[in-house]
Amino acid sequence: MKESAVRVPSDLSGKVGSPTTLEETVRPLIELSIKGLERMWMKDQGLFCFTVRDGQNGPAPEGVSLRYTAITLLGLHRAATNGWPVPLDLKSILRQTIEAAPTTRNIGTLALILWAGAALTQKVDPKVEAAIRSHGPFYQEAGNGVYATTELAWLLIAMIEAAEITTGAERHRFEETAHLAYRLLKRNFNSRSALFAFSTQISSNWTRPLRSRLGFFDGQVYGIYSFAQYARHFSDGEALSHAKHCAERICDFQGGGGSGHGTTMPCGEKWSTVIRSTPSISMGWRRSPSKGSPKSRPAITALRSPGGFGISSARIPSGFNLSMRRIR
Repeated sequence: MKESAVRVPSDLSGKVGSPTTLEETVRPLIELSIKGLERMWMKDQGLFCFTVRDGQNGPAPEGVSLRYTAITLLGLHRAATNGWPVPLDLKSILRQTIEAAPTTRNIGTLALILWAGAALTQKVDPKVEAAIRSHGPFYQEAGNGVYATTELAWLLIAMIEAAEITTGAERHRFEETAHLAYRLLKRNFNSRSALFAFSTQISSNWTRPLRSRLGFFDGQVYGIYSFAQYARHFSDGEALSHAKHCAERICDFQGGGGSGHGTTMPCGEKWSTVIRSTPSISMGWRRSPSKGSPKSRPAITALRSPGGFGISSARIPSGFNLSMRRIR
């Protein structure tokens, strides 16, 4: 294994232990991941499954996912590059993934495929780029009007990866799309909370109050990484500052033992500081069984659980009840 496979920043080495100790901790996790992912590869399809579920004959793969295949290719390629034995033909899987790309219209999935192709081959597949460009001059989920943080982050990263392996007019084209994706993604970043919302650019009326003020963990992680990549490529101080503050913010949500406080985070100014208890709480809408429900329900001003979960300024849409449950 190359030295770069497991590295501890010099300013943290005294806090988390020696690089040897960290490597001893990480090594079995990487080995477990590679072994598990090998079992999740669907040989007949040439792609990775969505999940594995227990069945009558033991665990069995279920569904097929282009998105997870692209993400897995990125991870396994990184592992192989750092000397880990990967018992799969990654370039063959990439070819299958690119061939299957026309089956999706999700720009986030297409961006992941382009990113994976750039990482594995140092080339941009023209079919995948064309599929991305078919969305028009900006990203918008077809017919939905949602500029979602995670998908925008994937698009931004993919455009930067593509720009770094191309030259001339082609490089300029990818950089222009990266600038556009960054501007759209920045709209989902709340500078006061230093967190990314799911999206502040939603056409649906009743989901706007929640989705514009709540963010998810994947959005924070990919948002941080995409801003950091943008800052590195374009020497942009603002993007680097936003990435740093968001990283510090999600670390603030960690418990003393490193446990997270939940996968949903308050991003808007009208939301109180929430999710401070170790047990996570999930929140969702449940359609009301009663036919005579009122047209509008009063806003929730302070709904708290014994663990300390608080909400402010949220309206429940007509015909729905708010449900909450503790995740153990």
